[in-house]
Amino acid sequence: MGQKHQKTKKSFFLMDSSLDRDSGVVKKVFMKKIFVVLFFLVIFLSIAGAAVYSYRVPLINRNLSSLFSVPVSLEKFDLTSRSITVGGFVIQNPPRSIVPRAMTVNSIQINTPIWNFLEPNTEVES
Repeated sequence: MGQKHQKTKKSFFLMDSSLDRDSGVVKKVFMKKIFVVLFFLVIFLSIAGAAVYSYRVPLINRNLSSLFSVPVSLEKFDLTSRSITVGGFVIQNPPRSIVPRAMTVNSIQINTPIWNFLEPNTEVES
């Protein structure tokens, strides 16, 4: 009975040492899992980015309208690393105002790196 117990211990240790030889297989499986997770993460982030890009103008309209408490409409908004373009921007006045619109902008293009606006002390000169 003691010999069988020793054989199982031996085979257990042999199996343990065989894992060292097969560790390449384990690494391949692990790398494959990481690759699959990263692949689906990239796909998900691409779809989410496309959705935000598609709905950027309605999102801006809704947020500006709630910020100013008056209807705001924006037809075009493009943001690149070197410029900002806004088109068809209208801020309505409150309902009982004499003038229906507070501000109308047909087109604005600001050609400067976007990083300039991310600094703590941004100064705009016109």
